[in-house]
Amino acid sequence: MSISPIRLQSHKAKEGWNHICRLLPSVFPFDKFPLMVQLVGEQVSDSPVLLVIGGGRGELARLLSTGAEKKRVLNFDIAEMKSAPVVPTTYCDMEVGIPFSRIEQDGLKVAAITPFSLEYTNVGVSSGNIAAVLLPGDRFIWLCHHSDSPINANLRSERQIYDIVDVILAEAKLNPSSKWYDLAKRYEPIVFEICGLDSYCSLVNCDTETFLRRLEIIDTLSCMGDMKTANAMGLVSALRLGYENPERREACIRRIDDTRWIMMDEVILSSLFLEYNLRTPDDLKALVDPRFRMNGSRVFYDNDRPAVIVGLFERT
Repeated sequence: MSISPIRLQSHKAKEGWNHICRLLPSVFPFDKFPLMVQLVGEQVSDSPVLLVIGGGRGELARLLSTGAEKKRVLNFDIAEMKSAPVVPTTYCDMEVGIPFSRIEQDGLKVAAITPFSLEYTNVGVSSGNIAAVLLPGDRFIWLCHHSDSPINANLRSERQIYDIVDVILAEAKLNPSSKWYDLAKRYEPIVFEICGLDSYCSLVNCDTETFLRRLEIIDTLSCMGDMKTANAMGLVSALRLGYENPERREACIRRIDDTRWIMMDEVILSSLFLEYNLRTPDDLKALVDPRFRMNGSRVFYDNDRPAVIVGLFERT
């Protein structure tokens, strides 16, 4: 069972949300989970006012607004939106408070949802702030990444690669570029295994023409959002480029260091989430503010793998 950590999400982690790629309407693929969206809609159907807290660009808020007569849906997020939000969005750091006043709602029933955001914060503190703006009988829905979900596994493997980047960077600085080929041969199997890449994708054991084609693949992976694989392949390619072009040694070191900084944001912002055990209703119940009573839960799967656990709560 999870125990909420004493610390809050770090300032660096909160800044990291500003650097997440938000070209798509949502980081989470809500279109793959229509039954989950339907469940949420049913749970909040009798609430004229809906707060979507940590709602990103507002895709879930948009989905819940569609066809909803006289429902006021408010989207809140901590990130500064570089891409236009799907719906109007208000800045909100849920560990500090929810910028919402019940006085303005004329006694209307309110429901709150945290779509894959609460678990990245101190759950006890954030859910306490949510409880503070709800009244007895109001509903709270926590859409939560399951601890055995693909995204959890992806974040853990990113953390492994990030730790390796530090080692590679230190060794690259200590060794002349003539030694970098040996470094590439040593670390390529390690990062490839973490990413699930086969050896036939090797950037070390291939001719120059194949190597250049695979460099193009790295750019494609970045554009597709597969930063973990792109960063892993980028590390190996930087070592090979430095070995074959000694005059570019310092530029390659900067490239490895840039990869480290790129990965740092995601590693830091996910640090609290990866500490939690989020597999059962009791795990969620143990973390939230005691003013919430759990009324039910559901688990949704992605290719037979648990992806989302939904906690259905009521303010007491």
